[in-house]
Amino acid sequence: MRVNLPITVFVVFTVFCFVVNDVQAHMHNMMKYASAMSPDMKFQLQWAYNDTGMLYFKMKCQGTGWCGVGFADSTVNTDGKNMASYDIAIGGYGSTGYLDDYWSDGRGRPAVDTEQSLTLIDANETNGYTMVDFMRPADTMQGQDLAIMNDTEVWIMYGAGPTDVTDTSTFDKHANDARQVLSMKYNLIAMAMAAAAEPTTAMGTMSMTSSVSATDSTMTESTPTTASATKCGGSHAVVPVIFVLIARFVFSS
Repeated sequence: MRVNLPITVFVVFTVFCFVVNDVQAHMHNMMKYASAMSPDMKFQLQWAYNDTGMLYFKMKCQGTGWCGVGFADSTVNTDGKNMASYDIAIGGYGSTGYLDDYWSDGRGRPAVDTEQSLTLIDANETNGYTMVDFMRPADTMQGQDLAIMNDTEVWIMYGAGPTDVTDTSTFDKHANDARQVLSMKYNLIAMAMAAAAEPTTAMGTMSMTSSVSATDSTMTESTPTTASATKCGGSHAVVPVIFVLIARFVFSS
């Protein structure tokens, strides 16, 4: 029986990517998250941190356009205002899920980063809300990103637009009542580690010990319009090479 080697390798690698994505999504949903919410309840952010140096985020905005969150080092932007020195993630769900990495030096539309350091996990729209799950290294080692270290305190800013982003350089501005800087500074890593250490109660949520709650992952609802996109790369890039070598050995014998 003749076997088409390129097709065989492609199929095996595709299956491998699906397995990696499924495991990654499952781990993402099993984490315990710290959370913050805007006073008007139009925005919620949940985040978790693991020992590989990866931060996982779940953001939720009222509306079905773009949803964005920004982080600014409180030692650089001392009051969190004027969109100065913000590392921004903007995503949503149009015909599919999308997410882009931006940097803002001041008021106005932020500039998209030349090097993208965000990975989209899931995006969906449910009951008039947009939810976007993504991950990024705490320290991306890139000049256009904020390095989030153990002692970094950040301001959190959010914004939401009326339409989805189709062009990263021309998307619609947020509405005046759909943007805000949250009123306190956040140590993302310390709060995520505290949330992870909290015991789970009989009700399935963790005890709350501050104005910023530590919660289980509950932001998505049933039957959403959804799209997932997880990169299968990095260390996984060696896998197709291994498959090729194995296939050549098997089919040449």
